[in-house]
Amino acid sequence: MWGLIWIYEKGKAPRKAPVADTGMEIDLYALTDKDGKLDNETLEAELGKIDNKGAAAIHKLERGTLLGLALTKVFIVVTRLRRSPPVS
Repeated sequence: MWGLIWIYEKGKAPRKAPVADTGMEIDLYALTDKDGKLDNETLEAELGKIDNKGAAAIHKLERGTLLGLALTKVFIVVTRLRRSPPVS
């Protein structure tokens, strides 16, 4: 069901691990609407828009293209955005 992702930990060799064992949490970005129904689409869709803009900025940087002010701001936000549950 879930694939493998690379894990990079300081002081350790890179390794592959199942997504479910690394940082996945079901419905992490789910909200409860006014009727008490779980909404796991709204916030995820908005975060997806930010991810897509960040990906565009990264692709431009990879090609050696300078970023405009708007994409520079998006890049800063995306590189600081944490899309995984906090480590306890």
